[in-house]
Amino acid sequence: MNNNLKLPIHELFYSKAGTIDTFTIEVPVFEDSEINIVPGQKITLTGIKIDDGICLYSEGQTLKVSYNCARCLKTVDTEITLETLEKHYYVTIPEDMDSDLAEEVESKNFEIDLTSLLKETVFLSLDPVLTCGEDCPGMPDYGAIPTQPTSKNPFTDLKDLLK
Repeated sequence: MNNNLKLPIHELFYSKAGTIDTFTIEVPVFEDSEINIVPGQKITLTGIKIDDGICLYSEGQTLKVSYNCARCLKTVDTEITLETLEKHYYVTIPEDMDSDLAEEVESKNFEIDLTSLLKETVFLSLDPVLTCGEDCPGMPDYGAIPTQPTSKNPFTDLKDLLK
């Protein structure tokens, strides 16, 4: 992502526990060597005021993305459904809280930077190998590479590959 995604939470942070607020954010330009998110899309986050902080979550959001197939290198335009996004934010993280689940809020202006959280959620929502489909023809077959040497001289095997 090229720019920071700051979410102002001042009003929600100072409200009473149990208060719920929704935030619609525009996903910033996201360019990576493997995937591009189509610009101009929006996602909705729900914020809940908890005792000493805020819980932000979202589920079932979809984003349009494009990537190159890892097998045939064809450009693929598709939609992905984001994994459930959830993070707790505190001015001071409680000692018993897992640091992977919580982050500190900038107490100066009460803004949350969602850039890394959104990027992490996008990548966790992708297949491990990005392909154009199960029936992808893949790269052209150039023949089998021998696994065992056919002679004692390895240079002879190399000459055979050039035929």
